[in-house]
Amino acid sequence: MTDEKFIKEHEDKILIFLILTSENEMEFFISMFNIIDTLGYWRDRLTHKSTRARTYDAMHSYFASYTDFFVTNDKRAIKKANTAYNFFDLKTRAITYNDFLDIVPN
Repeated sequence: MTDEKFIKEHEDKILIFLILTSENEMEFFISMFNIIDTLGYWRDRLTHKSTRARTYDAMHSYFASYTDFFVTNDKRAIKKANTAYNFFDLKTRAITYNDFLDIVPN
């Protein structure tokens, strides 16, 4: 499933939840990241650390939204971050470290 298809399929539910539960931009973004996971799109494996790790991934993704790239090798975080960036119409893109090396000049 593409990011666009996922967003289109769940947009109404996501917006209602975000409006009801978030008080600021950062909470909107972190909630979006968690909603993406909860709805099963690139869901994290459930462990005793997964909720905390996902929250950190969401926070890193949010702060990276003020830059051009969010660089990580976590494929699930990349997918969820890019979905959130697309949902909020942000220019930031989540990419792997190797992709980043291909972009930046030596």
